[in-house]
Amino acid sequence: MNHIPQFDKTAALHTRILLVEDAIDDQRLILKLLVNAGARMTLECNGRAGVDRIIKAAEEGQQFDIILMDMQMPVLDGVAATRQIRELGFQGAIIAVTGQDTPSLRSIWSAAGCDMFLAKPFVPKALLECLASFQSLAAVTA
Repeated sequence: MNHIPQFDKTAALHTRILLVEDAIDDQRLILKLLVNAGARMTLECNGRAGVDRIIKAAEEGQQFDIILMDMQMPVLDGVAATRQIRELGFQGAIIAVTGQDTPSLRSIWSAAGCDMFLAKPFVPKALLECLASFQSLAAVTA
């Protein structure tokens, strides 16, 4: 995605987001930011739990719109979790949120099924704009 529209601070995120992140400080920051923006958030602390949550959500008919996926986590890393989630048929956006960002890593993440990449530390506005753009795309394709 080449262009991310400006985030309208009066607009809310009307989307269901799964955050898969093991770092407690990052969890708190992202959850607070996105809940305040109106998103409905669910948190999992490792890739295996994230995959399990996607399976459970599909079984319950409560699928997520967007996944924010850390790439380096215990139990199952973000690359493997993203691959498994895509193999399960998840069609929503998966955004890699990671502390390491290089062209070669982006290639690996893209091949696994990530739609976009945000390097930590990120500017909160960039995350909000990114999510708003995916929310807009989902509304157009729905």
